[in-house]
Amino acid sequence: MLALTLAFSAISVTFVAYAKADTDPCAGTGVVFANDTGTFNSPNSTNSLGYGPWLNCSWTIKTDIGKRIHLESTVFNVQYSALCQKDNVTFIDGIYGNHSYGPFCGFKGPDDVIVVNSTAHVLRVIFQTDSKISATGFKFTYWIIDGPLQSKYARRQADLQRLIGASPVVRIRSLVNWSGNIRVRTLFVVTPLYLEQIQFVIGAVRFLKLKVRAVGAAHSWSNLFPEEGNVVIEMQNVTLRDGTRIRFNSVTPWTSHPTVTVMAGVTQGELDNYLEPLGFTIASGPGIQDATIGGVIATASHGGSFDEPTISGYMEEMRVVDGYGRLRHFSQRHNPDVLRAFRCNLGILGIVFDITLQVVPLAQVQFTKSLIRLKSLLDPNFLETTLKGNFFITFQWVPFSSGTEEDVHGFLTSGKVPASWESKNDFVLVTVANPIDKPGPPLPAVPPPSQNITNVFFNQAIFAHLVQSIPVDVTVPLHVAIREFSSDQLSLRINDTGIVIRDTSDFSRSIEALRLLAAEVDVQAHTLGILPTAFLEFRWHGITDCLLCPHGLQKQNTASSSFTSALNIDLIAPPRDPRYFTFVNKIINTLTKRLGARLHWAKIMDEVVPEYVEDLRHSYGDLLEMFRRVRHIYELDREDIFVNNLMKTVFFN
Repeated sequence: MLALTLAFSAISVTFVAYAKADTDPCAGTGVVFANDTGTFNSPNSTNSLGYGPWLNCSWTIKTDIGKRIHLESTVFNVQYSALCQKDNVTFIDGIYGNHSYGPFCGFKGPDDVIVVNSTAHVLRVIFQTDSKISATGFKFTYWIIDGPLQSKYARRQADLQRLIGASPVVRIRSLVNWSGNIRVRTLFVVTPLYLEQIQFVIGAVRFLKLKVRAVGAAHSWSNLFPEEGNVVIEMQNVTLRDGTRIRFNSVTPWTSHPTVTVMAGVTQGELDNYLEPLGFTIASGPGIQDATIGGVIATASHGGSFDEPTISGYMEEMRVVDGYGRLRHFSQRHNPDVLRAFRCNLGILGIVFDITLQVVPLAQVQFTKSLIRLKSLLDPNFLETTLKGNFFITFQWVPFSSGTEEDVHGFLTSGKVPASWESKNDFVLVTVANPIDKPGPPLPAVPPPSQNITNVFFNQAIFAHLVQSIPVDVTVPLHVAIREFSSDQLSLRINDTGIVIRDTSDFSRSIEALRLLAAEVDVQAHTLGILPTAFLEFRWHGITDCLLCPHGLQKQNTASSSFTSALNIDLIAPPRDPRYFTFVNKIINTLTKRLGARLHWAKIMDEVVPEYVEDLRHSYGDLLEMFRRVRHIYELDREDIFVNNLMKTVFFN
């Protein structure tokens, strides 16, 4: 076993590489508890390195027929993953497994206790882990209660199952999004395999007057999920009747290029692996491999080329299950007004079934990483030349990355950043990808600074991680350069607020935005100290013919506008720091008033929402009404079964 610990400020991150154990720590467990009360915990609970890999443990609590079991978590810290597909705990209720709760993962504090009330006299607890990251584990306490437990959720679960039929199974689960800032305690979760099963679920939801939303990898920081007591459809296993999830389409008489049709639950990494042997790819798209295609289109997410759209811009056809359970087919050729709405549909136009996207030949690209100073990025000539001269490019600025040992000691003495420090001298990580036969213009690269500086800030640890492999200069397929990692590789959860500013061909609005950001960081750093931000990421992408895309149309205009590209700013920080929202709200307020900035639909955290709902309405104006009109004319959701509280607030007051 090899353990490496990275410590900074009050945060410690441990990366553990295990060799597979010769014996299973769970071997011989399967314990049956028959006492009126008791406790039990995960294996290796005293081991600081965690419970370990490859576990498959179970505990059974059994009492007399007619009695029930109440269980609560007193400690719970299990490696988080999207939809808890890695390490997880599941509760099986009843001797025949009539009900299940979970899977559960992540960290549950005192205000987020797992509570399970069985409906039968037997409750089984199953704990499974994969081969990778470990955590400290859990401790459960249980006790026996008399009499039948009549739960409104148990009754609703039974009603849903009766209306849907034998499959898919309705499970009661909690939902925690990837970053951990959204938690819904009780939802009814179904994982359909085929179209007909989705249609049965929609029918049951309508009959019981519930709400339903589809979920992919749960990467949204915004509360786009259903409220407690409603239904979630997991799309990751949906296939066509022949079992396929992806289909390549050759050129046809009415298309000038090949396309690919994917089920909405297919991840970007899964699509890349399918297309690479065929010699094709998507020209841009999400920066992470495990984002689902349906999810990134629902929120018009991701891009990195100033003249290429986000992945929504490549959509040519799609099929959706509407509020009546009908499968509807729309295409750019026959229904451009509908596609304009679906390119950022926010999940309120129906359950997207499959999507057809334009593909391009797969190119080998020169993939490089280097450092520049922030002052170069603030130069209009440099920015225009660099953006127009490179196919794919992103910038990551870590505030205070230029801080010296003297600056650190000055801060430790006074609590403020020394006057000698200026943000323009900070380092910016530049990631570039260009076709081998079309290299980009040279960058004013600088060598990485010394890392022998006292480590007192979150920013410093993040910067050290970002530059540990600098420089990079390799030849890779395009999709490898664009999508470097899976979110499961990030051991720390982060806050992220997204701001989008549409720009003209000279990038003058981008320059103004970047200078406003640098000035605000300077002011706050010199008055309040080091800002609670990990880094600020800047990406550009093309304008899309889309009603609600942050980088889409102007108000009072349904055609092309004077805008040619959009700057996407991500303000990324460690979680649970209230100073972050003070900083973010000031930045949003400045950029909204000065440049008409729009918030990214997937990156509006609850602490930001109340103040900016009116700004959202104002920035989209009549485009919101045009979106509602498409929804009404095509009768996609007349009973509002796909509308959650956030969408209701924004669209319908």
